[in-house]
Amino acid sequence: VALDEPHRNSAFKRLEAAKLLTVNRDASGALVSLDAHPHIREYFAKQLREKNPDAWRAAHRRLYEHLCASTQEGDQPTLEALQPLYQAVAHGCQAGLQEETFRQVYYGRITRGGEYYSFRKLGAFGSDLGAVACFFRQPWKTLGEQLSDEVQGGLLAQTAFYLRALGRLAES
Repeated sequence: VALDEPHRNSAFKRLEAAKLLTVNRDASGALVSLDAHPHIREYFAKQLREKNPDAWRAAHRRLYEHLCASTQEGDQPTLEALQPLYQAVAHGCQAGLQEETFRQVYYGRITRGGEYYSFRKLGAFGSDLGAVACFFRQPWKTLGEQLSDEVQGGLLAQTAFYLRALGRLAES
């Protein structure tokens, strides 16, 4: 919408007063960033996902690629250092890259293959369960059809293990 700066700033102030928008400015008063309320973000995300699924997947792919490229977790990462990779899993699955996301990010970098670093060294059962949930179309029942049979079998076994470890026996 073509607004001059005074009208735009007035709109920002009204939305900020209603707690629907956070406006961040630098010391000189120049606009740095805007952040919408989570309900507003969710509304527009739903609109985009339904009306333009290609753009939805492309946006998630960009976030996935950025998080994978910018995360330097090191040899002995902390759970905090792995958080961007857990986010990358969610974005990779939303982008339709489930097989790649599983092999390269979740299995390759988070659990470190047969080492199972994230839960053996860090005890990150909840974080790992959150990551594997991204691969399901219906929680604990239906995995994404893009996943190979080998990956599906591994994910089902890991999911049951995490659910049991967290005391969620009925779900496992």
